[in-house]
Amino acid sequence: MGTYMCLGGYFSRRALVRKSREGFVRDRLYRLGLPTIAYTAIGAPLCAGIVRAWQGYPVGLHWLIDYWREQRGIRGPVWFTGTLLCFDLGLVAYDRLQSVLYTDSTDGPSPSKNDKGVNPLKLYASIALCSISDFFIRIFYPVGAVVNPLKLQPAYLSQYIATYSLGASVSNLAEAIPSLPTSAGLLLTSLASGFVLFQGLKNDPSSTAQMAGGWNNLAAAYALWNNANGYLVGSCVLAAFRRYSTTSWRAINAMAFPAFLVHMPVITLLGIATDKWEMGPVAKTAVIGAAGVVGSWIVGYAADRLWLWAKGVVVGLQGQDKLQK
Repeated sequence: MGTYMCLGGYFSRRALVRKSREGFVRDRLYRLGLPTIAYTAIGAPLCAGIVRAWQGYPVGLHWLIDYWREQRGIRGPVWFTGTLLCFDLGLVAYDRLQSVLYTDSTDGPSPSKNDKGVNPLKLYASIALCSISDFFIRIFYPVGAVVNPLKLQPAYLSQYIATYSLGASVSNLAEAIPSLPTSAGLLLTSLASGFVLFQGLKNDPSSTAQMAGGWNNLAAAYALWNNANGYLVGSCVLAAFRRYSTTSWRAINAMAFPAFLVHMPVITLLGIATDKWEMGPVAKTAVIGAAGVVGSWIVGYAADRLWLWAKGVVVGLQGQDKLQK
């Protein structure tokens, strides 16, 4: 998820430069806040209702009201959009602070251009600080523990903040991609910490839970491995995105968010439809996964067209009212 946070910070910073702060906030509330609330209020209970009806339990208005009453925060995959919205609002506050400190520029200093990639010393220092922070946070909030209302795992919070900040601070994605020697250092760090994890689990297979957090070597090794390996894999994704992000792919990108929002109900329906299929778990996962991707894009496209049509109707009605007045 750190890679997505890096991309989120990168594109949010570019959007903030193009728009006013007020316009950016309105846009983020519309694009991130509204879908987060809508999915929590409709999408999550829809998935729960589908499963409940399939199991033979009643589903009605009273159940839906009780479901809403029991909620204490965001539900489902939109924890990411809710978290990204909070980061974007923080970016606006930081940008406002910059405009106060740098009175000669409305938007503060622009990100510096650096085609040599990320500074290795800063990168290693960031990974070390994130790993130390993760280790201590996981003593109180082990991996898997979430906090309301964002349903965010504090175990990965420092990584999200660091990667979002990295994306927001660069002028192009090349600056977030480490050089080959730096990547080699990340690989060695990942292999070394991974070896510690492997040996610990090999000697005591029941110690898996220790990785989630606590005063132990496995928790420390996992914190380091997660950050080093996460950035190593993420940099490869960023490099591929930078290389293959053409105009045609950007057209597809417009449909990615609707597909993301509807993929859980689609997967739920596919899981129910294939429940009695006699096939191995790997084969069933492959079938549901492939069908889920295709189905999510189809349903997402239909939902997006319906939303645009509804917006057009509303705009048309508003235009008629203005003409009549």
